[in-house]
Amino acid sequence: IVVSRRRLIEVQREQMKKALLSELVEGQIRKGVVKNIADFGAFVDLGGIDGLLHITDMSYKVGAVGNSTSCESMDFLMDSETTYQASADGLFDLLERISHEGLANISTKLSHRVDENENIYELIKGKLRLFYFKTEEDFLIICTTALIKKSQAVDPKHVKKAIRLKHEYLEAVKQNTLTVIEENENGD
Repeated sequence: IVVSRRRLIEVQREQMKKALLSELVEGQIRKGVVKNIADFGAFVDLGGIDGLLHITDMSYKVGAVGNSTSCESMDFLMDSETTYQASADGLFDLLERISHEGLANISTKLSHRVDENENIYELIKGKLRLFYFKTEEDFLIICTTALIKKSQAVDPKHVKKAIRLKHEYLEAVKQNTLTVIEENENGD
């Protein structure tokens, strides 16, 4: 008997592919392994089939780091002076857009990296700023209170605070002491 290992693997893959195709449903959430990343998206092994996850389909869950039961960033934006209300509304709209569409189509005028080593980014709308970082789990974590930017230069003390809060967040995740306070669409 002559057995081809290659042919055996091909048959097994074909069986896995047929089984997977029979259970796939549009809109279904599935785990996979990223095999390759390109400018236009990521190729993901779904366990027998490689799929393309287009960059426009990638989105983020948005959260904020804090030490209380309320979100200082959102409180600041909601209580902004009338002078900054349009910018605050713009930041809310930008966060909503990112949560649905991801960061791929956000211009560098609205978001850019302010610390290369720690991967801290800045969201910009008018004179208002929010610093954030991204996690491997597709979370965009706001790590400062909103601030009013008075000049073009990024204030190093705000970047240091963002880095400190990022480290506190990562440590809380590591120690399994992270408390998640979720709000639904009604604010409850």
